[in-house]
Amino acid sequence: MTTVPNSCTAGGTQPPRRAYTNVGTITVPGATATDPSSYCNPPNPHVTIVKSTNGVDANDPNAAGVPNIAPAAGVLLAGAGLAALWQRQFLRVAGLCLGFLPVLGMALHNWVYGGALVLFTATAAHPVLLAMPPAAYLAALGELVHLDVAGEHLTRALRQIGGWLSGPSEALVMVPLHAAALVVLVRVVLWRRGEPWLRLTAVATLVQQAVGLFYASAGRYYYLTWLLTLLVVAVWLHDEGIEIVRRRFPDFCQRIAKHRGSIKFVRGLDRIARMIA
Repeated sequence: MTTVPNSCTAGGTQPPRRAYTNVGTITVPGATATDPSSYCNPPNPHVTIVKSTNGVDANDPNAAGVPNIAPAAGVLLAGAGLAALWQRQFLRVAGLCLGFLPVLGMALHNWVYGGALVLFTATAAHPVLLAMPPAAYLAALGELVHLDVAGEHLTRALRQIGGWLSGPSEALVMVPLHAAALVVLVRVVLWRRGEPWLRLTAVATLVQQAVGLFYASAGRYYYLTWLLTLLVVAVWLHDEGIEIVRRRFPDFCQRIAKHRGSIKFVRGLDRIARMIA
């Protein structure tokens, strides 16, 4: 193979570039034949890669594609710090501060790559992310008061709430179940006999859930929110919920307990518990 520089102009319609020429040869007794064949790479060859977050390019750390998922972490950290201060556990407070010190690296990251000193994000009010601001809910309330059930803001509000309560499955059939889970979160927050850390986790989860009322839904950033919700609901069911159902529906609970499937399920759990122990 040989190369021919300043070729591949396609009759002067393209910028010159390197051509590659291969020569084919065939030989038979008493005769030899050769024939060259050339080819050129496409003009301006290139490869493009786009890394997206929530379906947005997110090149600029201060632009609309960079989400902020700090509310729950902030509530948990603040609650833990205040509890430690109340109990005069100053070493624990120092440990919390040191443990979360790397978070300040976000500001350095934004300064280096975005050219702006932003602690977390500067996109809280960006319309791409803030899909349903509080003013839009007020407008939706006004439409509801005036019985404008087809109003633009009311439709947006219902769509936003439906998408939020659909959860990670994005299935509207899950809305009643998720709404009941939010009621349980409120119950745990107000549950004076509840374990303090459980109540703090419920508060943090409610704060994080509130984000879904205003900001665009994004699956992977709501997985943690609904996982925390499931955790709190599971603990409440174990500590209070199942006992409430037993008191109010004793016959139903007895039938469930005596059902063949329930018995097999309990035996399976016992075997797993023995294996782990």
